Amino acid sequence: MADRNDSPSHQETVEEHDERKAREKRRFKRTIWFFVAGIVAILLYSFAVQETEVDLGEVRSPVRREQLVRILRALVRPDLVTFDKEEITVVADVLVPCPPGGNGPETDTSETPYLIVTPSCASPDDTVTVEGVGFEPRSRTGLLFIPDSEFAVSLPLMEPFEVGQDGTFSVDVELPERESENPQQIEALTRVNVGSYLAPVQVWTDANNNGVEDEGEKTWSPRPSENLTLTLEKIMETVLMAFLATTIGTAIALPLSFLASRNLMRDVSTTVTNLSLNLLAIPIGAAVGIMASQWMRSVSETLSTNDWARLVLMVLIPIGMFFALRWALPVSEEEPPPRSLKIQRNLVIVASLFAFLIWLNVFAVLSIHVGRAIAPHLGVFAFLGNFVAIMGEILELTLPAIAALFGIGIFMALGSRIGYFLRSHLSRSTILIVNLPLAALAAGIIGMMIGRLIDWLYEVTLFDIIPGISAGTFAIAGFIIGALTGVYLAIRKRTSDTVKIGLIIYYIARTIFNTLRSIEPLVMVIVFVVWVGFGPFAGMLALSLHTAAALAKLYSEQVESIQVGPLEAVRATGATRLQTVIYAVVPQIVPPYISFTMYRWDINVRMSTIIGFAGGGGIGFLLQQNIQLLQYRAAAAQMLAIAIVVATMDYISSRLRERMV
Repeated sequence: MADRNDSPSHQETVEEHDERKAREKRRFKRTIWFFVAGIVAILLYSFAVQETEVDLGEVRSPVRREQLVRILRALVRPDLVTFDKEEITVVADVLVPCPPGGNGPETDTSETPYLIVTPSCASPDDTVTVEGVGFEPRSRTGLLFIPDSEFAVSLPLMEPFEVGQDGTFSVDVELPERESENPQQIEALTRVNVGSYLAPVQVWTDANNNGVEDEGEKTWSPRPSENLTLTLEKIMETVLMAFLATTIGTAIALPLSFLASRNLMRDVSTTVTNLSLNLLAIPIGAAVGIMASQWMRSVSETLSTNDWARLVLMVLIPIGMFFALRWALPVSEEEPPPRSLKIQRNLVIVASLFAFLIWLNVFAVLSIHVGRAIAPHLGVFAFLGNFVAIMGEILELTLPAIAALFGIGIFMALGSRIGYFLRSHLSRSTILIVNLPLAALAAGIIGMMIGRLIDWLYEVTLFDIIPGISAGTFAIAGFIIGALTGVYLAIRKRTSDTVKIGLIIYYIARTIFNTLRSIEPLVMVIVFVVWVGFGPFAGMLALSLHTAAALAKLYSEQVESIQVGPLEAVRATGATRLQTVIYAVVPQIVPPYISFTMYRWDINVRMSTIIGFAGGGGIGFLLQQNIQLLQYRAAAAQMLAIAIVVATMDYISSRLRERMV
């Protein structure tokens, strides 16, 4: 017999009955799920409490509470100002042990401050009460035991403590095992601020007609503490370190962000022939560029024997390049130039690039000499001369890399021209035959370079199972694997002969950025400290690398979210890829790029305080030292400076974003 509750009543239809039962079923399922989720949450929190070793017994410990109070009081009293200190020493005699009569020395209370020791004699290891009267209120005082010996060392009786508001104190101390028939001493050593009487002196006559001088109210003369001065220097160093890291990281991230944008790179494709020739151009162009930079450096040293000769070259080379490039790159022509003229123009362009490398060498050397020469004569602005010299040193150091990039660009352009020539003059079957060795050689060389890097990192010299091979294990394996991959690519693309190289570059760039972002600057700075030494330079390099990776990801994601309409409109006009980026992409990304960059500067200021713990300079290094030395008042000054700078940076960045974005 069916349950009466499951049957529809005469007042509801069958559909209403089924809907009501479905709601009740869903409500029952939700109740079960809530119950299960509650059980899981209780189990999870219980396990988390166990793993985090929660111990409330430590919270109730009197020692822990006393230490906490001491630290909190130190943190709310940052070491910002200091006073000239005066040491006040007060002594009281005590006999250890007591003489036969049992009486110790009497206490002299004629002058303040003074000490009272009760009892005034006792045996070693006994406890006596030391009372102080007339001390500076709230001053720090320490108690010492001075034995009866010319060469004995004073023994501390207890940790320094604070005198009461009324200038008195009373503490119990244990006498050390230093026996003597003569009186020994308990000394109270306190340091008080030295003040000056700045109020006007008033003179009057008392009842006995004696002149009385009132020196007025005693006032203190505070001055910035040494810790405050050092804190201000380090916080300025921190802000400037973050500024340099942000600008350098932004300069690196801006061009690379377009390579990590899927919407810009997915349509980039090339032929197998051009891809193979371009891959071959990378190592060849880099090698030629580096050798050219070395040759250009020797040429520049030969031509410029002194600074005056360098100045002449600095003027003549740009003038010659201007007229050469003006001839090689005409604005317009009525008819296409002959082939021989094109070759001549290309050679002039290459020669201009070599001349530019010579100019960079001369400029670097001249900057170093001029900067070092003028720095001693600039006084407080000597940093300007040092900046000029350092910029010259940086340029001199990076010239091989710049020349390598020039070489890669020249050879890649040459490879593209050769590829187009082959495709326009050879049949499809012949192109397939040419692609096989080209792709195998290109991919093999790239694989060998990767393998050589692995050999260098892991110091692999030999596969034990292959005798006779002494070096280059992964390099040989990389060449073989790369060559096979190139052959496979050439065979697979024999019909379409098109490779979506843009997506390959996109995934490689994304992988590199994600890998660098996953490494914290605190870890990066350890590597840079080994390379360039302790200090803010290592911290700046670590922050720059992490900033470049983080901003490149943010920038690329912003490029991927732009509107498609302007992009398609510019492409429809026949614009090149570079023109498309300039006129369709850049106008849409400028405001968010500015916002991201300002926000990253704010982040770098905060991160600069952390990397100092690993030797990266800035205020973090000073904060770590004070914490390790238990100098909490000094550490509080650094924490206050960090809080003020972060709040100020947040306010400034928000106002700039409001005005510019």
